[in-house]
Amino acid sequence: MPFALFDDYAVRYARGEHPDPVPYLERAGDHAGELARMLDAFLQWAPPPSPDEAAVTLMQAWLAGEPPNCACAGACVSMTSSASLRHSSASTWA
Repeated sequence: MPFALFDDYAVRYARGEHPDPVPYLERAGDHAGELARMLDAFLQWAPPPSPDEAAVTLMQAWLAGEPPNCACAGACVSMTSSASLRHSSASTWA
């Protein structure tokens, strides 16, 4: 069973997808440890997938010291206002 799951993961990774290993490990059941070792070995040697345009834009904004959400979504929501919104919401419900 872990071989079929590993093959599926590796094929998706080779296509440039970013598969989440957690669902694969959950599906492996009692073989999760074996699959985890296989995935670890694979990811140590496999070249990283090329980043998509959104990831490049996000990193460029981050390196420039700009809010990444502005670069990617075109609408700024500052981390400060998000934090203050969470804080005001928490005190409303307290």
